[in-house]
Amino acid sequence: KTKSMPLDTTSIPGEGELGTCPRCTGKVFAAEKMVAASGFYHRHCFRCSFCSQPLDSTSVCDGPDNKIYCRVCYKRIRGSSKPRFYEESAVAVHTIQGKETDRACPRCNG
Repeated sequence: KTKSMPLDTTSIPGEGELGTCPRCTGKVFAAEKMVAASGFYHRHCFRCSFCSQPLDSTSVCDGPDNKIYCRVCYKRIRGSSKPRFYEESAVAVHTIQGKETDRACPRCNG
């Protein structure tokens, strides 16, 4: 019985910015796409730029240098574990008023 070797997609050149992995410049297909602010990565390229720890969507921090970091390394480098897109002052809060006949929201009573 022969085992099929997985295709190394890093050797396939990317097409444009959206289809190219920032780490290896290979083509990123939908089945292996990992998303960060700096672009789409292969699953095996989605690692901390400092310590090489594998990352997922909950542990990735986008640095101002367009590299990705784990929360621990990001905190060491930047002094905070909050990613660059997370600033309380930049978060907009909107209240939507309903009609007087509408029932209030059970969570916020709004």
